Amino acid sequence: MATTEHTINDALAAVLRDTRRAWSASGVVSSENTGMLKGSSKRPDILVLEANVSPVVIETEVLPAVTVEAEAISRLGEQVRTTGRTILSSVAVRLPLRLRTKAGTALKTELATANDLDKLFDMPLRGARPGAMTTLRNVLR
Repeated sequence: MATTEHTINDALAAVLRDTRRAWSASGVVSSENTGMLKGSSKRPDILVLEANVSPVVIETEVLPAVTVEAEAISRLGEQVRTTGRTILSSVAVRLPLRLRTKAGTALKTELATANDLDKLFDMPLRGARPGAMTTLRNVLR
C-alpha cells in the first residue's frame, strides 16, 4: 500500500525537528493539525511556530504536485489561531514519487538524505530551486 501524504508530512516534520535545536521543542514544528488557523478549518501540511519569528507554512505534494504552489500561496495572510500571528512566508515543496514506497524509519532516512526535493517555492520571494533537506531548513530560517 502506498504511503499517504499525511504520513510523509509527519515524517518530514520529524526530520525538520532534528535539524535545529529551536525546532526540537514541543509544538514548534507540527504537521497535519486541524484548527491551527484562525477562523478556518484549513489544515497546513506543516506549520513552524518558532518564538520571535513569523510563522511559516510548508505545503507539500508528491509529484506531479499540480496544486502545491496555489496551496502555499493561499496560506499567506492567514493567522495562527493560538497566537494571532500572521503567516508571512510559505514554502511549497514537490516531493519525489519514490517516497510513496517508504515507511517508518526508511521514510525519515529518505527525507533526511534526499537531494531532489524537486522544487522549492519560497513565497513571497518565489522561484523554483532544486534542493535537499538542508536547503529546506535554510529557506525556513
